[in-house]
Amino acid sequence: MKFSLDERLDVYTVSAYGPGYVEFSIPNYLGEDAELLKEGLKQDEGRQKISQSVVVLPSQLQEWPPASFVELEKSHFQSLLELKPEVVVVGTGERLRFPAPYLVEPLVRHQVGVEFMDTAAACRTYNILVGEGRRVIAALIMIAND
Repeated sequence: MKFSLDERLDVYTVSAYGPGYVEFSIPNYLGEDAELLKEGLKQDEGRQKISQSVVVLPSQLQEWPPASFVELEKSHFQSLLELKPEVVVVGTGERLRFPAPYLVEPLVRHQVGVEFMDTAAACRTYNILVGEGRRVIAALIMIAND
C-alpha cells in the first residue's frame, strides 16, 4: 500500500509497505548524507526501502534483530529504552500477536506506552503519532513475503 498524505519532510515517515518491505521517506535535512541501513535496502529519490526488521524514530532508522515474532526477547525491548521514547508501536508482522508480558516489562517499568498491532497498522499509527510531534518509535517486523 502506498500513502498519499501530507508528509512531514523533517522526519522519517513510512511512505509505503507491503509483503517483505517497508519504505521510508528520508528527512530532507539529511539529503545525500543520510546514513542508510546496509542490509535489505534500496534508496531512490529520497526514499529507502527496507526488507528486514527495523526500528524507526523521527530522526533515524536502525536495524532490529528479531526477524520474526517468535524471535522476540526481553533484550529487544530493553534496547528501545536507550532511545527515550514516549510510546513504542510494535508491528508484529502480517497479523496482530501479543508477546508474553515479561518481554515488555522494561518498557512498562519505565512508564513507556507500548502498543502491539500488525505491521501495516503500526506503519499507519507511527505516521499519525510522528505527525503530532510525539516521541514515538515503531519497531517493525516485516510482513511475510508470500
